[in-house]
Amino acid sequence: MLTTARFEFVRSLTLQRITLSVILALFPPAMLLILLLNASDALFKFIVCTMVLFVGLLSLLLWATPNVHGELEGRSWSYLTSRHGGRFSILFGKYLNAIIWTVIVSWTSAVICIIETELLTRTGEMTKNLIAFTGLILIATPVYAAIFSMIGVIFSRKSMVFGAAYIVLSELVLASVPANVNKLTGRFHLMTIANGLFGEWFLPLGQDEWETLYGRSSIVGSVMALLLITLFSLGIATVVIRYREYITSDETL
Repeated sequence: MLTTARFEFVRSLTLQRITLSVILALFPPAMLLILLLNASDALFKFIVCTMVLFVGLLSLLLWATPNVHGELEGRSWSYLTSRHGGRFSILFGKYLNAIIWTVIVSWTSAVICIIETELLTRTGEMTKNLIAFTGLILIATPVYAAIFSMIGVIFSRKSMVFGAAYIVLSELVLASVPANVNKLTGRFHLMTIANGLFGEWFLPLGQDEWETLYGRSSIVGSVMALLLITLFSLGIATVVIRYREYITSDETL
Protein backbone atom coordinates (compact mmCIF):
# COMPACT_ATOMS: atom_id res chain seq x y z
CA MET A 1 0.00 0.00 0.00
CA LEU A 2 2.71 2.49 0.99
CA THR A 3 4.74 1.59 -2.09
CA THR A 4 1.71 2.22 -4.31
CA ALA A 5 0.99 5.50 -2.54
CA ARG A 6 4.60 6.65 -2.97
CA PHE A 7 4.58 5.66 -6.63
CA GLU A 8 1.27 7.45 -7.27
CA PHE A 9 2.50 10.56 -5.48
CA VAL A 10 5.68 10.75 -7.56
CA ARG A 11 3.75 10.02 -10.74
CA SER A 12 1.39 12.86 -9.90
CA LEU A 13 4.18 15.43 -9.83
CA THR A 14 3.46 16.64 -13.34
CA LEU A 15 3.07 20.23 -14.49
CA GLN A 16 -0.58 19.70 -15.38
CA ARG A 17 -1.58 18.23 -12.00
CA ILE A 18 0.47 20.68 -9.97
CA THR A 19 -1.06 23.58 -11.88
CA LEU A 20 -4.55 22.21 -11.28
CA SER A 21 -3.80 21.80 -7.57
CA VAL A 22 -2.56 25.40 -7.36
CA ILE A 23 -5.71 26.66 -9.08
CA LEU A 24 -7.90 24.71 -6.67
CA ALA A 25 -5.96 25.98 -3.66
CA LEU A 26 -6.16 29.63 -4.77
CA PHE A 27 -9.87 29.60 -5.63
CA PRO A 28 -11.21 30.06 -2.05
CA PRO A 29 -8.77 32.89 -1.18
CA ALA A 30 -9.69 34.71 -4.39
CA MET A 31 -13.42 34.40 -3.70
CA LEU A 32 -12.95 35.35 -0.04
CA LEU A 33 -11.01 38.48 -0.99
CA ILE A 34 -13.87 39.60 -3.23
CA LEU A 35 -16.38 38.99 -0.44
CA LEU A 36 -14.32 40.72 2.24
CA LEU A 37 -13.82 43.79 0.08
CA ASN A 38 -17.52 44.09 -0.67
CA ALA A 39 -19.34 42.69 2.36
CA SER A 40 -19.17 42.06 6.10
CA ASP A 41 -16.64 39.60 7.44
CA ALA A 42 -19.07 38.23 10.04
CA LEU A 43 -19.59 34.96 8.16
CA PHE A 44 -16.00 34.47 7.06
CA LYS A 45 -15.67 31.12 8.89
CA PHE A 46 -18.79 29.75 7.23
CA ILE A 47 -17.64 31.04 3.83
CA VAL A 48 -14.17 29.53 4.16
CA CYS A 49 -15.54 26.21 5.44
CA THR A 50 -17.94 26.02 2.50
CA MET A 51 -15.36 26.88 -0.15
CA VAL A 52 -12.59 24.70 1.28
CA LEU A 53 -15.04 21.78 1.50
CA PHE A 54 -16.02 22.36 -2.13
CA VAL A 55 -12.40 22.48 -3.25
CA GLY A 56 -11.62 19.36 -1.22
CA LEU A 57 -14.48 17.48 -2.86
CA LEU A 58 -13.30 18.54 -6.32
CA SER A 59 -9.77 17.46 -5.47
CA LEU A 60 -10.95 14.03 -4.34
CA LEU A 61 -13.14 13.78 -7.41
CA LEU A 62 -9.97 14.10 -9.48
CA TRP A 63 -7.66 12.01 -7.29
CA ALA A 64 -9.78 9.24 -5.75
CA THR A 65 -12.51 8.30 -8.21
CA PRO A 66 -10.23 7.17 -11.11
CA ASN A 67 -8.55 4.57 -8.85
CA VAL A 68 -9.60 1.62 -11.03
CA HIS A 69 -10.37 3.39 -14.30
CA GLY A 70 -6.89 4.90 -14.50
CA GLU A 71 -5.29 1.45 -14.41
CA LEU A 72 -7.78 0.06 -16.92
CA GLU A 73 -7.08 2.90 -19.32
CA GLY A 74 -3.34 2.59 -18.80
CA ARG A 75 -3.57 -1.17 -19.48
CA SER A 76 -1.70 -1.91 -16.27
CA TRP A 77 -4.62 -3.52 -14.45
CA SER A 78 -3.82 -7.10 -15.47
CA TYR A 79 -0.18 -6.76 -14.46
CA LEU A 80 -0.90 -5.16 -11.08
CA THR A 81 -3.72 -7.50 -10.10
CA SER A 82 -1.70 -10.60 -10.97
CA ARG A 83 0.50 -9.83 -7.96
CA HIS A 84 -0.46 -10.99 -4.48
CA GLY A 85 -2.58 -8.29 -2.86
CA GLY A 86 -2.35 -6.14 -5.98
CA ARG A 87 -6.01 -5.14 -5.95
CA PHE A 88 -5.86 -4.02 -2.33
CA SER A 89 -2.62 -2.13 -2.97
CA ILE A 90 -4.33 -0.20 -5.76
CA LEU A 91 -7.34 0.63 -3.59
CA PHE A 92 -5.57 1.67 -0.40
CA GLY A 93 -2.47 3.11 -2.06
CA LYS A 94 -4.52 5.45 -4.20
CA TYR A 95 -6.78 6.17 -1.24
CA LEU A 96 -3.77 7.34 0.76
CA ASN A 97 -2.39 9.34 -2.17
CA ALA A 98 -5.76 11.09 -2.63
CA ILE A 99 -5.77 12.01 1.07
CA ILE A 100 -2.25 13.45 0.90
CA TRP A 101 -2.93 15.63 -2.14
CA THR A 102 -6.31 16.81 -0.87
CA VAL A 103 -4.93 17.73 2.55
CA ILE A 104 -2.15 19.71 0.86
CA VAL A 105 -4.57 21.58 -1.41
CA SER A 106 -7.25 22.18 1.25
CA TRP A 107 -4.84 23.17 4.02
CA THR A 108 -2.91 25.55 1.75
CA SER A 109 -6.17 27.15 0.70
CA ALA A 110 -7.40 27.48 4.30
CA VAL A 111 -4.10 28.99 5.50
CA ILE A 112 -4.13 31.62 2.77
CA CYS A 113 -7.76 32.46 3.61
CA ILE A 114 -6.93 32.80 7.33
CA ILE A 115 -3.92 35.04 6.68
CA GLU A 116 -5.93 37.10 4.21
CA THR A 117 -8.76 37.59 6.69
CA GLU A 118 -6.39 38.50 9.51
CA LEU A 119 -4.65 41.14 7.39
CA LEU A 120 -7.95 42.71 6.34
CA THR A 121 -10.03 42.41 9.52
CA ARG A 122 -7.56 41.97 12.43
CA THR A 123 -9.68 39.32 14.17
CA GLY A 124 -6.89 38.23 16.51
CA GLU A 125 -7.97 34.60 16.16
CA MET A 126 -5.45 33.44 13.60
CA THR A 127 -4.01 30.57 15.67
CA LYS A 128 -7.43 29.39 16.84
CA ASN A 129 -8.81 29.40 13.30
CA LEU A 130 -5.74 27.62 11.94
CA ILE A 131 -6.12 24.80 14.47
CA ALA A 132 -9.86 24.52 13.80
CA PHE A 133 -9.53 24.40 10.01
CA THR A 134 -6.63 21.94 10.21
CA GLY A 135 -8.72 19.66 12.41
CA LEU A 136 -11.69 19.84 10.06
CA ILE A 137 -9.55 19.04 7.02
CA LEU A 138 -7.90 16.08 8.73
CA ILE A 139 -11.29 14.73 9.80
CA ALA A 140 -13.16 15.32 6.54
CA THR A 141 -10.59 14.18 3.98
CA PRO A 142 -10.38 10.46 4.92
CA VAL A 143 -14.19 10.24 5.00
CA TYR A 144 -14.78 11.66 1.55
CA ALA A 145 -11.73 9.87 0.13
CA ALA A 146 -13.28 6.59 1.25
CA ILE A 147 -16.62 7.47 -0.34
CA PHE A 148 -15.06 8.49 -3.66
CA SER A 149 -12.80 5.43 -3.63
CA MET A 150 -15.90 3.26 -3.23
CA ILE A 151 -17.58 5.08 -6.11
CA GLY A 152 -14.47 4.57 -8.26
CA VAL A 153 -14.47 0.84 -7.57
CA ILE A 154 -18.19 0.31 -8.20
CA PHE A 155 -18.63 2.65 -11.18
CA SER A 156 -15.17 2.34 -12.68
CA ARG A 157 -15.84 3.67 -16.18
CA LYS A 158 -18.09 6.57 -15.16
CA SER A 159 -16.68 7.19 -11.71
CA MET A 160 -16.32 10.97 -12.03
CA VAL A 161 -19.92 11.31 -13.26
CA PHE A 162 -21.26 9.37 -10.29
CA GLY A 163 -18.88 11.23 -7.99
CA ALA A 164 -20.25 14.56 -9.18
CA ALA A 165 -23.80 13.23 -8.76
CA TYR A 166 -22.97 12.24 -5.19
CA ILE A 167 -21.74 15.78 -4.41
CA VAL A 168 -24.96 17.32 -5.71
CA LEU A 169 -27.46 14.82 -4.29
CA SER A 170 -25.83 14.05 -0.94
CA GLU A 171 -23.75 17.03 0.14
CA LEU A 172 -25.96 19.74 -1.37
CA VAL A 173 -29.50 18.32 -1.33
CA LEU A 174 -29.77 15.61 1.36
CA ALA A 175 -27.54 17.47 3.83
CA SER A 176 -29.96 20.42 3.68
CA VAL A 177 -33.13 18.36 4.22
CA PRO A 178 -34.54 18.86 7.76
CA ALA A 179 -35.00 15.12 8.39
CA ASN A 180 -32.98 12.23 9.77
CA VAL A 181 -31.74 11.39 6.28
CA ASN A 182 -29.28 14.29 6.51
CA LYS A 183 -27.41 12.41 9.24
CA LEU A 184 -26.23 9.99 6.55
CA THR A 185 -24.21 12.76 4.91
CA GLY A 186 -20.76 13.95 5.83
CA ARG A 187 -21.59 17.65 5.72
CA PHE A 188 -24.12 17.50 8.54
CA HIS A 189 -21.65 15.95 10.98
CA LEU A 190 -18.80 18.20 9.86
CA MET A 191 -20.87 21.29 10.64
CA THR A 192 -21.49 19.95 14.15
CA ILE A 193 -17.77 19.29 14.63
CA ALA A 194 -16.89 22.71 13.19
CA ASN A 195 -18.99 24.49 15.79
CA GLY A 196 -17.16 22.60 18.51
CA LEU A 197 -13.70 23.31 17.08
CA PHE A 198 -14.35 27.02 16.61
CA GLY A 199 -15.90 27.23 20.06
CA GLU A 200 -18.80 29.35 18.87
CA TRP A 201 -21.85 29.22 16.65
CA PHE A 202 -20.94 30.48 13.18
CA LEU A 203 -23.65 29.13 10.85
CA PRO A 204 -26.06 31.57 9.12
CA LEU A 205 -29.04 30.16 11.03
CA GLY A 206 -29.22 30.79 14.76
CA GLN A 207 -28.57 27.86 17.08
CA ASP A 208 -32.22 27.58 18.16
CA GLU A 209 -33.47 27.66 14.57
CA TRP A 210 -30.83 25.10 13.54
CA GLU A 211 -31.75 22.67 16.31
CA THR A 212 -35.44 23.09 15.53
CA LEU A 213 -34.89 22.15 11.88
CA TYR A 214 -32.10 19.59 12.14
CA GLY A 215 -32.05 18.44 15.74
CA ARG A 216 -29.16 18.38 18.19
CA SER A 217 -26.03 16.32 17.60
CA SER A 218 -22.95 15.85 19.76
CA ILE A 219 -19.36 16.15 18.55
CA VAL A 220 -18.52 12.64 19.74
CA GLY A 221 -21.57 11.25 17.98
CA SER A 222 -20.64 13.05 14.76
CA VAL A 223 -17.04 11.79 14.90
CA MET A 224 -18.28 8.23 15.40
CA ALA A 225 -20.76 8.63 12.53
CA LEU A 226 -17.99 9.81 10.19
CA LEU A 227 -15.79 6.91 11.29
CA LEU A 228 -18.60 4.45 10.51
CA ILE A 229 -19.16 6.06 7.08
CA THR A 230 -15.43 5.70 6.34
CA LEU A 231 -15.24 2.06 7.44
CA PHE A 232 -18.45 1.17 5.60
CA SER A 233 -17.27 2.79 2.36
CA LEU A 234 -13.84 1.17 2.50
CA GLY A 235 -15.41 -2.16 3.41
CA ILE A 236 -17.72 -2.09 0.40
CA ALA A 237 -14.85 -1.00 -1.85
CA THR A 238 -12.63 -3.83 -0.54
CA VAL A 239 -15.26 -6.50 -1.21
CA VAL A 240 -16.10 -5.18 -4.67
CA ILE A 241 -12.51 -4.81 -5.88
CA ARG A 242 -11.67 -8.27 -4.51
CA TYR A 243 -14.38 -10.18 -6.38
CA ARG A 244 -15.32 -8.05 -9.37
CA GLU A 245 -13.87 -8.83 -12.78
CA TYR A 246 -13.17 -5.67 -14.76
CA ILE A 247 -13.03 -5.58 -18.54
CA THR A 248 -9.66 -4.23 -19.65
CA SER A 249 -8.97 -2.24 -22.80
CA ASP A 250 -7.27 -5.25 -24.38
CA GLU A 251 -10.36 -7.40 -23.92
CA THR A 252 -12.59 -4.89 -25.72
CA LEU A 253 -10.50 -4.94 -28.90
